[in-house]
Amino acid sequence: IAVPTGTIYGVLGPNGAGKTTTLRMLLGIIEPDGGTRTLLGHDRPRDASDRVGYLPEERGLYPAMRAKDAIAFMGALRGLDLKT
Repeated sequence: IAVPTGTIYGVLGPNGAGKTTTLRMLLGIIEPDGGTRTLLGHDRPRDASDRVGYLPEERGLYPAMRAKDAIAFMGALRGLDLKT
C-alpha cells in the first residue's frame, strides 16, 4: 500500500481478508512474519505512529483477554512497550 501525501485512504474488503491485521502491522501494533514496511518514511512504525489516526472497529475489551493483557495492549496502542 502506498498512500500519497495529503490523501485519505480507506481499506475495504470482506471479513477475514486481513485489513485489520495489515493496519496493525503498519502501525507497529503487531510484527509481520516477513517483508518490510515503512510508515511516514520510518522503518520503525512506532517512530511515526503518533501522527496517524487509527480507530479500530472493536469497542471495549476483548472478552477472552486477561485484564493484565488488555492493559498492556491498550498501552501498546499508545506507544508503550508491549509487556505482559
